[in-house]
Amino acid sequence: MKVLMLNGSPRRNGNTSIALGEMEKIFVREGIETETIHLGNKDIRGCIACLSCEQKGKCVFDDLVSEVAPKFEACDGLSGGWKPRLLCVGQCDAGGVSNTPVLQYVF
Repeated sequence: MKVLMLNGSPRRNGNTSIALGEMEKIFVREGIETETIHLGNKDIRGCIACLSCEQKGKCVFDDLVSEVAPKFEACDGLSGGWKPRLLCVGQCDAGGVSNTPVLQYVF
């Protein structure tokens, strides 16, 4: 089993990272493989509803979303952390990640 952990904080080693690290310790203790991806300081475009992901199987924008989309498909679980105020910004990491079909149901 594998859990993909998303760190949406712009501070790579801030409080969100510490919280995800605590979760990771529990997952590892339970024999669950983890991978953490840091999104907060990456340039990620928001979804423009072009449906390229549906028609071609990948986002029209060649950014971090296209790079990690296969990891979303391969993981068994998903965990993430963002500062609540970041979720209100249109071009924030959550907006960019939500253009993947797997996460459209999460956000």
